[in-house]
Amino acid sequence: TNRNLITKHLYATASVIKIPNGLFGEKLAYESVDITDYSLGQSYPITIYDDGNGNLIDTSIPTDSMIPFDNLDAYWGFNDKFLTSKKHSGKVRDFSRRKNTIKYGNVSFDNGITTTGLKSVTSGTKAKFDGTGYMILEDSTKLNYKTNDDFAISLWIDLPTNQTNVSGKLNHIISKQGDQFQKYVNDKTKKVEEYVVPYTDVVYPFAIKTYNQTGLADKGKIVVERFDGIKKSIIQSTTDLRNAEHHILFNKTGSTLELYIDGVLNGTTTDKSVGKTHNDALLTLGAKGWDNGTGLSGSLDEVRFFNRGLTSDEVSSLSNNDYLTGSAYNTPYVGNVFYSQGQIVVTNPRPKYN
Repeated sequence: TNRNLITKHLYATASVIKIPNGLFGEKLAYESVDITDYSLGQSYPITIYDDGNGNLIDTSIPTDSMIPFDNLDAYWGFNDKFLTSKKHSGKVRDFSRRKNTIKYGNVSFDNGITTTGLKSVTSGTKAKFDGTGYMILEDSTKLNYKTNDDFAISLWIDLPTNQTNVSGKLNHIISKQGDQFQKYVNDKTKKVEEYVVPYTDVVYPFAIKTYNQTGLADKGKIVVERFDGIKKSIIQSTTDLRNAEHHILFNKTGSTLELYIDGVLNGTTTDKSVGKTHNDALLTLGAKGWDNGTGLSGSLDEVRFFNRGLTSDEVSSLSNNDYLTGSAYNTPYVGNVFYSQGQIVVTNPRPKYN
């Protein structure tokens, strides 16, 4: 019954404060929750308030450069419940509410990205790939940017020294070049069914890859690219990104392509695409479709797709995982107030709320 609840999704774990009430029919008053925690010292207060609409907002998190929710096409954060799951196959819910549920196989989960600043501790949950894993969005019509569409792809990555698959020099981080579904009518059931075939076209709207150890001088570098079948547009990072967590963002604004590493512009090029770039291939994380020959070894976290290019300030906001002021989760909303039930629930995965 909250009037304008913004944080629709509650994580699997939470800090819950229960206020005994209801004896005389009372409930918590709107805008009545104000939490200040000085356990980190007078210079580092945690301040949370109730906006009157059932949302808890942390005022220490800067919001000036956060990207509006309407610009989010997909978001897989892998947060919380996957840490206790022993299943290496299943589905991951998309937090953007656009129903982009992604299937995964041979993927495990571990503690997520590490905070910086006052304390260095893990935050949330990340997906771990061992070279045989994959995450696949089966609806190929989604996240399928056309030639003139702007977009941005944001993610955190942690690459090991060596990749398991070295049949080629590059391993796929995010791909729209893998398999595709074809439909047929089952002779026995007379129902329309699907089967997987290799993607045979060559165009793709985006790809993010990394050089493995056979890449010699390029090993550990990131490559972002797109291809219209005639001209390929490529940016390669200038440094080796192995053995440390990094934030990566592939940005397209108009005819300009950009690669940001840890919030800093690392490379730029002109988009050469003239013909179509959208295709019928499956979007895959950590592999090239079900083709494990180029599957990734490493971990991914906080994967987001945006329907426009981002500004440098917005990119910086997504790359900030400071213990106190980190805006990497792109929201100041950290929980909810259930007025009628007398409950205050903090659900955000940031470790400072433990």
